[in-house]
Amino acid sequence: MFDAEPERLHSLDKDFLGTGHGVVLKSELDVGDDVRSGRLVSVLRDFPPPPKPLQMMFPPSRAQPRRVTALAEHLRRKFGVS
Repeated sequence: MFDAEPERLHSLDKDFLGTGHGVVLKSELDVGDDVRSGRLVSVLRDFPPPPKPLQMMFPPSRAQPRRVTALAEHLRRKFGVS
């Protein structure tokens, strides 16, 4: 078990993987830049994990600030969600 802050765990994951010491299932959002740059290599491409839905939680009120609505619309467009 690691005794570190979450951001340090993320760094430890990348340090560990970047030296060729493991395999991990991470999201494209988390390691996409590392895969594209060649720092990490994608394996088992023929066996993708089931999709995980992206969820955005709103405070329990009818009126949302414009910036929250704008973010939600941006995410819908980017990820093709209706």
